[in-house]
Amino acid sequence: FPDERGTDNHEYWVWYRKEMEAINPDVYLVGEVWSSAEIVAPYLKGLPSLFNFDLGYAITDVARAGRDTIGLVRRYKEIRDYYQTVTNEYLDATFVRNHDQPRLMTYFNGDQARAKMSASLLLTLPGTPYLYYGEEIGMFGDKVQVYTDFFGPDPYIREPFLWDDASKDK
Repeated sequence: FPDERGTDNHEYWVWYRKEMEAINPDVYLVGEVWSSAEIVAPYLKGLPSLFNFDLGYAITDVARAGRDTIGLVRRYKEIRDYYQTVTNEYLDATFVRNHDQPRLMTYFNGDQARAKMSASLLLTLPGTPYLYYGEEIGMFGDKVQVYTDFFGPDPYIREPFLWDDASKDK
């Protein structure tokens, strides 16, 4: 449903979850609602695990500054506590970058220390961490609004995984 029909969206995901749990009571659903915690929260009743964009931004802010200028743990706790007021079944899906954002190495202009700090924070904070493929080997890629027949949209973010030759990275 369009954004202005939020209630319909929320109800759909509650219905969808019930249908999936009827098939498999142990189903794990994770979703993406790219917005602030206040917009994301109502979706938690249908999608108890949602990508935590607020935390992702906080992690990269801390890594960019080179120190905790925002109270990262406090910020994480605020987000978690807020989501738990909606449902006690909340499962945090933590991440720092996805296919719609510049990769960490591009975002940090090749600064491996900042990229490693982001990864360290992601992997040591509570929640289920998600890594966009290629982040674990330091691939570069920027958000490009150009479509090509060969790579499709965002060719430098969605390019093939570099299995053997880092010189092929853009």
